[in-house]
Amino acid sequence: MTQPHEDLIVKVAAYTHENQKSLQNEFDLLQKIDYERVPKSLAIYFEHDKCYIVMRRIIGQTLDNFLKSQTIHISEVKYLLVQLLDTCEYLHELGICHRDLKPDNIIVD
Repeated sequence: MTQPHEDLIVKVAAYTHENQKSLQNEFDLLQKIDYERVPKSLAIYFEHDKCYIVMRRIIGQTLDNFLKSQTIHISEVKYLLVQLLDTCEYLHELGICHRDLKPDNIIVD
């Protein structure tokens, strides 16, 4: 259940009968993960040719936008890499491999 004034995001993906199971699996995985750096899924809707996954929003900006907006020191790069690797390690321990890891999918604060 969401809390009043909770920040939510909606992922919109193309929906076909062929990818329905994959989208449902993504939703189910995100719903089970309890980790501060991974958004928890709350609801999924299939409508016509679109799938909507409602998730809790992680506060921050994408790594892509962050890097475009400023120059960062090597110590910040190391810090970000450690956070990213810790998150990947957590997911791998659960048997999950993030197959779309890119700056637009990484949130930093």
